[in-house]
Amino acid sequence: MTQPKFFQLFKNNENIEEGISDDFINVLKECNNPHIVCIYGDARMGKSTKMNQLIQGIKANNYFSLDGPFKTLLQIHTTQTKGCNFYGPIKIKDIIERNDLDINELEGNVSGEEDLFFVDTEGLKTIDNMTKTCVAGILTILQIAAVKILYIPLLDNEKLEEAAKNTKLSAILKIFENRSEIIVLIRDVPLEEDKNLRKMRSEIEEQKGNFEEKINNFFKKINADKGKCEILPSFDLAKQNIGDFPQCYKEQMQSLVSAIISNVTKNQNISGTKLIDIIKELLEIFKQVENIETMRNTDNALNSILKKTFDSKVNKLYLEIKDKINKFDKNIISLENKNEEIQKYLIDYIKNALKDTWDIYYDSIKSDMDYIIERYRLKLSNDILEASKNIK
Repeated sequence: MTQPKFFQLFKNNENIEEGISDDFINVLKECNNPHIVCIYGDARMGKSTKMNQLIQGIKANNYFSLDGPFKTLLQIHTTQTKGCNFYGPIKIKDIIERNDLDINELEGNVSGEEDLFFVDTEGLKTIDNMTKTCVAGILTILQIAAVKILYIPLLDNEKLEEAAKNTKLSAILKIFENRSEIIVLIRDVPLEEDKNLRKMRSEIEEQKGNFEEKINNFFKKINADKGKCEILPSFDLAKQNIGDFPQCYKEQMQSLVSAIISNVTKNQNISGTKLIDIIKELLEIFKQVENIETMRNTDNALNSILKKTFDSKVNKLYLEIKDKINKFDKNIISLENKNEEIQKYLIDYIKNALKDTWDIYYDSIKSDMDYIIERYRLKLSNDILEASKNIK
């Protein structure tokens, strides 16, 4: 059994051209059905701490330790996380056991043998500008994550609008048919200290419902996926062991773990090797994005990038095919009366060579892809006719 380990997505967070790390490739390709749990949001929110708590679980650290595989904030106004950092694989059954849950009481068809990878991403509002490598990495991971956790502070209208923009990042492409809900995790929800545990539970459930309604109303405006709301009371109060706060905090962390596992089971199965291929393809798309704000605020930015990328890839294949056509020998092949057959073969060749691209792009820019393919089909048709004349 593969032991969980900490590793980075990229070889170099400053230069995307150096590619993804050897550790990433070696670990993922050993997994038959990896599930990625990704947390994202603004910097200095405590994302790394939250991932550590989920991984270590209630039995290991009572949820109040800051220790874990991911680096956490050492002081205010600094951020520790750079790029996209992975930890895994961890079996679902281990996460369930660490968080003191009963597998038989969880939603969905859970075997317990599924492999989880927890991903901590660089904050979307860091003091230094994010590198293009990190932008491409975050956008890519958000597209293939089985579970996406958007971590935000207590909601008001301004923060909700920002949250909706961040949600847009995870709803940019529709790669898989069975998409999970986005878990919007709200921190530091105020509760009155003098309430007993039963009243706290009741208040939390009411607040969850209200926040979820607000969130989904905003998400509709940007055609984003439906959101599931999870909330956490004050971490500091819970850690200081005031009244019923620690127990209340633990229960909400367990609720978050249950939501994560439920979403994992809704996602389609895909091998680690195939996932690596898709990630490489997506990185090629997103490395053209200059900054996160472009994708958060510009509705048509992605379609323009997709069209340009696809056109470039098809053109490269077209030039390779054209070169072969120009080298056709009349003793080897007769093109006469075979124009349509050869065209079909060549178009199928393009589609097969760009299979990952085709699968990822098709729903997003179908009309653009059809137009591009038709344009090159006509070019190939003319090339074939010219080659036929030369052969004769």
